[in-house]
Amino acid sequence: MLCRSLESWGYEVVTAADGEQAERILNSPDAPRMAILDCHMPGLDGLEVCRNLRSTPRDYVYTILLSADDRQDEVLAGFALGADDYVCKPYTGSELRTRLKIGEIFVGSPSRTREQTNSLEWSNSHDELLSLWNRDSILKLAGKELSRARRLKWPFTVMLVEFLPAGEDAELADAIFREAAEKVSGAVRYCDQAGRWADRALLTLLPNCAATGGIEVHSRMQQRLAELDEATRNGFALKIGIAEAMDGESLMMLLQKAEEACEAADPECVKTEVIRECGVKQA
Repeated sequence: MLCRSLESWGYEVVTAADGEQAERILNSPDAPRMAILDCHMPGLDGLEVCRNLRSTPRDYVYTILLSADDRQDEVLAGFALGADDYVCKPYTGSELRTRLKIGEIFVGSPSRTREQTNSLEWSNSHDELLSLWNRDSILKLAGKELSRARRLKWPFTVMLVEFLPAGEDAELADAIFREAAEKVSGAVRYCDQAGRWADRALLTLLPNCAATGGIEVHSRMQQRLAELDEATRNGFALKIGIAEAMDGESLMMLLQKAEEACEAADPECVKTEVIRECGVKQA
């Protein structure tokens, strides 16, 4: 059933009867770039296959684990071993398809798959300037991640990053925003998601991550942004707001907290290799 669904969405599918066969396929010269692994398979289970994938140098394979809804321990173990995402069984086709499209962003879609993908669907869900999720898409994903966090009883944090251009040249500001946004989005984990929230703002979703983990993400952002050339660093400043979801809090309440924290933050200058901490506020 899974194979038929994947093929109907335009993917080229290779199946494995057990974990050992899956490893042989994923170690082959022309291995698939995405793998869907059941946590329970004959021989090697999905967690063992995931661990072995991460311990061997190779082109990155984006891994999605399938697990029963009541096995949170397996999900957490999978993330610890390097899994990128998971889907609970029984799953819906729309949820799995969304997870796969996230994977495509990281590994790059094969030309055959991209040609078969509806280009209108892609343009409707992604921002043209940044090639990240657009506002509507990142908002929908935020709702799904919040629901998943409540179901699994794990933390969920959002980070709002506002870019403040130094000049009034809109074309130059767009170019700097695109380059800086690439660094910021590249600093998150593979299971995190980033999208354009406003004219010069990004929203990053951090599942299974408390607000303190958001501070760690900010530290990685600092390192990435320090790689920019001096002219680019001089072209903008940052304001960052971090908010963790609380019990009974709606998505709109969570996002409002992040926006208020971002608004209260002092601009963070990105002009030196050592970026000041003053631009981060935690709600």
